[in-house]
Amino acid sequence: MEPEPGQPRGAQRLLTPISQAALRRPTHLRPRALPVPLRVLAVITWVGTAVMLAFGFIPGLFAPEQHSLFGGELIFKYAPIWPLLCGLAVGSCVAAVGYVYTATSPNAPRHHALLVWCAGIATPLIPILILTIDRAWQVIPAAAAWLGAAALLLTQLHVRRRPTRSRVGVLLTCLVAAPWIPSIWANIRFGQALHAEPPADPNELLHLLLDDIGTQTYVPAIALAFVAAMATGGVALAAHSRSAIAHSVSRHRQGWKYTALLCAAAAIVVVLEITEVGGIASGFEENYWTPGGPGTWPHAILVALAITYGTRRSFRSALLPDGDVRTSLAVGVSALASQIVIAVVMIVNLVATAITGPTEDSIAPPPGLELAIMWLALFSLVPIAVRRNRNGTVGQLVARIGLLFLLPVYVNITLSQLGVTVPVAFWAKPTQVVTCLIVICCGVTILGLTGRPTPIPSELVIRLALIPLLIVVGTAWIPSVLAAPLTPVIAVTAALFALLWAMPPDSGAAHTGIVLTVSAQLLLVAAAAGIVTVYEDFAADDTTLALLLFAVPLSTLLCAHVQPATESTDAPPSP
Repeated sequence: MEPEPGQPRGAQRLLTPISQAALRRPTHLRPRALPVPLRVLAVITWVGTAVMLAFGFIPGLFAPEQHSLFGGELIFKYAPIWPLLCGLAVGSCVAAVGYVYTATSPNAPRHHALLVWCAGIATPLIPILILTIDRAWQVIPAAAAWLGAAALLLTQLHVRRRPTRSRVGVLLTCLVAAPWIPSIWANIRFGQALHAEPPADPNELLHLLLDDIGTQTYVPAIALAFVAAMATGGVALAAHSRSAIAHSVSRHRQGWKYTALLCAAAAIVVVLEITEVGGIASGFEENYWTPGGPGTWPHAILVALAITYGTRRSFRSALLPDGDVRTSLAVGVSALASQIVIAVVMIVNLVATAITGPTEDSIAPPPGLELAIMWLALFSLVPIAVRRNRNGTVGQLVARIGLLFLLPVYVNITLSQLGVTVPVAFWAKPTQVVTCLIVICCGVTILGLTGRPTPIPSELVIRLALIPLLIVVGTAWIPSVLAAPLTPVIAVTAALFALLWAMPPDSGAAHTGIVLTVSAQLLLVAAAAGIVTVYEDFAADDTTLALLLFAVPLSTLLCAHVQPATESTDAPPSP
């Protein structure tokens, strides 16, 4: 590519990969690639995500208000969470439609069928069970809508095995979202009655409280668990599509000067996170980015060297695209074991209460259940890591690095829950692994700039410097997504940027499914962030810590050079 007149050749060579990719990528998000009804759904999710995150500019908007009835004998709290319930309803229904498209496309990942069940069948069952507990008449139309949605989903997914027509997709979104309407309306009516002039009758307020209390009790925990499950599926989706940004940039051999620029930027980010100069940091947890004890660095260095070595081997001989989704889901289940236990316990109690009616007794999980799930899911990686028929696959590389990193971490978690104090820390944090990778990349870049032989090529250095840092820093921003006025803007911009760059170039079912599922996940995460700010019992840090356990295995997956999978170019269904 010849430089334009008057433009320096060095600058042209430096900007070529970014400018070319930037010019191509927006065309992948073509409005005409989606049928008009589904295009409207995608736009609604984008607007909804922006609105949910913009609520961060209004402090205390969803803060629970304390009220009392009958002269102070009955004290309760009310939170106007109906916009967040709308976000969960719209997000789950659009996700269900999107996963139908991805699950029925050729060579579709098998886990997408489970995500269809999660988004379209399991999630809308929550408000139906709540209505059943209250013995409300609204359970009849809600259950009818749920049955219609389930029948439509199962027909398209397991009988016809092809995506719905666009208008049928809109009908499906309405049916999946319909069971949430009574809970949303109950929350709105209760808020209006509490602030009515003249004051409402106490007996009427008590009746409205009983209608709303189920939503305030069950929805947050179970909805967050389902959101976490779909977020895990989103990670697996990212695993299937690989890292478009770094791969696009690293395919262009621009020399060591361009690599040095990116490594310098990555090193600056790490320094800012560690030192917090000027207050510029993700602000996730105190001392999270600070250097750990001396006993933790051997583990961090070993993991970083293993990632570098495995990625270097993949550049010499591209890995087979097999086992990536399975290993990603196994790591996700082990990392989210606590959230899974919470969801299971809440669902069991919800179903039991719906059958027997309201009761003070509840079913408690057996002690150590989350540890059992965590270790079983982790040990499921062992066969993938040691079998010879898995040699040369990306799944085996991720399994080996995942075991190498997570085993010491899980030993620490287990000992802590058993009350055993470890005198010397021996497990590394993801931030330490990222720091080691940045140091390796900077050292190799210096060798390249001085003209000496380097153990790894420049395009590999770019991946090792960019991908792990983006994963760890991006995940650490999640808890503060609504904490400061600036972070909603950052979150919306980053989300739209990621959606744009991850878009497949081909139209059809694959393109439509990814647009809808990614957009729906943005809305679900935004609504979940709002719920976390309302209920102090649910900490965003818990889920974020679990997602950070994804950081090292997912970085390994996205850094590796994998043979391209066959992509579908099927035409979209007619409207």
